[in-house]
Amino acid sequence: MTGVKYGRLTGVAPTDKYRSGQLVWTFKCDCGNDCECDGHSVRKGNTRSCGCLETETKRSPKSHGLCSTKSYWIWKCMMQRCYNKNNSSYKNYGARGIYVDERWHDVERFFADMGEKPDDLTLERVDNDGPYSPDNCKWGTRIEQANNTRQNVRIQYGDEEMTIAQWAKKADIPYSLLSSRLDYGIQFPFCLLPMNLKVEMCGVRA
Repeated sequence: MTGVKYGRLTGVAPTDKYRSGQLVWTFKCDCGNDCECDGHSVRKGNTRSCGCLETETKRSPKSHGLCSTKSYWIWKCMMQRCYNKNNSSYKNYGARGIYVDERWHDVERFFADMGEKPDDLTLERVDNDGPYSPDNCKWGTRIEQANNTRQNVRIQYGDEEMTIAQWAKKADIPYSLLSSRLDYGIQFPFCLLPMNLKVEMCGVRA
């Protein structure tokens, strides 16, 4: 893809990152900005710019009649944290390569795909390193969203990969107990033993 132009993006070089199993590339946009996007999305035409196209094609909120909906404000916040460098959340989103699928730069298309936001649910990305796109987003509970944040440590054992909180819930033991066992060096699956069973590794007992 080096030197090849897709929409407003010209391939510069591949990175060592992957999103949703796709290799991430660095692109130079016609507007002068550099951005990182997965090559598959760019080749398919889902991403055609660094986000500058959204600014140019932006329509007045009054023209679509969605400004009073909850989904409109979810969409607006999503765009801000991905493309507005002055936004307090930009460092955790746009600055680390999280982008919005070109289709969703139009709020009406976002609304057509996701509908109105259900009460008590939030917009969640299934792959936390992936983009805001129709195939990577869903309405999830706040607990689900919290379990998917970058700050949560994810541990893989066997075929399963979950946060410490999720492992604790599955093993029916307190989160604080599992966390302390891990801090003391007690390995899987011994750290998941019930509270009434003795764990004798590294000189520690449950």
